[in-house]
Amino acid sequence: MKIIQNLFLIVILGAIYIKTQDEVKDDETVEEEVIVDEDDEVEEPTQTVVVQVEKKETVIKPIVEEKPKPKLNLVDPVRRIGTSNSKIDVAPCGGIEKTAAGTLTNMGSRINAIWEITTPIPSGTCRVSMSTALDANFTTLIPISKHAKYDESFQFECGRQPGFEFMEFALPENYACDSCTLQISWKTIEGTFYSCSDLMIIGDKMSNCMAKCLNGGACVNGSCVCKKNFDGEFCGNNLTQSSNWGWIVLIIILLAALGVGGYLLFIKNQGSWSIDNKEKPAQENFIK
Repeated sequence: MKIIQNLFLIVILGAIYIKTQDEVKDDETVEEEVIVDEDDEVEEPTQTVVVQVEKKETVIKPIVEEKPKPKLNLVDPVRRIGTSNSKIDVAPCGGIEKTAAGTLTNMGSRINAIWEITTPIPSGTCRVSMSTALDANFTTLIPISKHAKYDESFQFECGRQPGFEFMEFALPENYACDSCTLQISWKTIEGTFYSCSDLMIIGDKMSNCMAKCLNGGACVNGSCVCKKNFDGEFCGNNLTQSSNWGWIVLIIILLAALGVGGYLLFIKNQGSWSIDNKEKPAQENFIK
C-alpha cells in the first residue's frame, strides 16, 4: 500500500512541476514581446494617398432688378375689357377684340380723354385717333386743350410723370356711328402701347341703321359698313355661302346631265338589242 501511495504522490508532484514550468515559459514570452530595444528602429510600411481637390470658383452675380414696364390705363372713355400693357406694338387695340359701345356722345361734340400713368417713361408721347367702324381707317384727332402742345403729327408729351392726365378733343362733324373706336397710342423707348374705347356717336340719319347692322357691321351716317364677305343693306348676305351655293348648283346640274345622258344611252342600247333579237329567227329559218 505504501508503495502505491508513494507512486501516486510522485505522479501528482510531477504534474505540478510540469504545470509550473509552462507558466514560467509563458511569462518569459510575454516579457520578450513587450521589451523592445530602443536602439532598434522599427520600420512601418507607409502608404501615400493622393487626394485631388477640385477648386470651385464662386461666381458672384450682381442682382439686377427688373425694370418695370411702362404702364398707361385709359380711364375715360371706358377702355375695352381685357386691355393690358403687356403687349407692345400690337395695333390697333393691343389685340383686344371690339366690344359693345360703352360711351354715348353727339356728333361734333367735344370729348375729354383721361388716362392714368402708374409707371411713367421720360420720353413718352401720345396720339389720339378715331375710327368710324371695324377698327380701321383711323383719323387723328387734334388736341384743343389750352395746355396742348403737339407736333405736326398731333403727338403730344404724355406719360412722363405718375398720376392722371387728360386732353380735350373735338369729334368730327361729318359722321356718326353706333360702334366708333377711340384709340390712344403711347410711344415709348420700349415700343408703342395701344388702348381703345368703343363709342356711340349720335347724329343725323342714325335711325336708318342704328343697331340694325348684322354680322359685325357698323352703322355710319345712316348706312351699314359691312365686314369682309358680307354685303346688303344690313350686311345680311354672306358672300362665302353664296359662292358655295353656286358650286353646289353647278355640281347638281352636272350630275343631272350625266344621269340623262346615261339614261338615253341605255334606251339606245335596249333598242339595238330588240332589233337584233327580231332578226335572229329570220336568219335561222333561212339557214334551214
